[in-house]
Amino acid sequence: MMSSSQVFDRQEKILQFLSQNNKMTIGALAEKLKVSDWTVRRDLTELEQRQQVRRIHGGAVLMLRPEDLQQREFDAENQAEAKARIGKAAIRRRSGLQGIRKSLPTDSPGKRPTAG
Repeated sequence: MMSSSQVFDRQEKILQFLSQNNKMTIGALAEKLKVSDWTVRRDLTELEQRQQVRRIHGGAVLMLRPEDLQQREFDAENQAEAKARIGKAAIRRRSGLQGIRKSLPTDSPGKRPTAG
């Protein structure tokens, strides 16, 4: 099963291809994306419901203006950078916590030190 980010990325590529070519067939999109015609049809249906493309016989045309597409690309890049920063911070925090746990003294494995 595809993750929602993989579907989003594939649909963004469809929008980019259409912005470069104005109109593309389902077969051409499927070949470029290395997916089945059915996958492209499903993506085009979703994009059409969001009024980003218009389905035509055997393919699709872009409904977004070029500046709208550029803004979407800018937003996607910023979101990717933010996610990367959050992931790195989580890894650093988790590594730091594991270091603290390892440095705690114990009387026996798995037990905390007793007061005394």
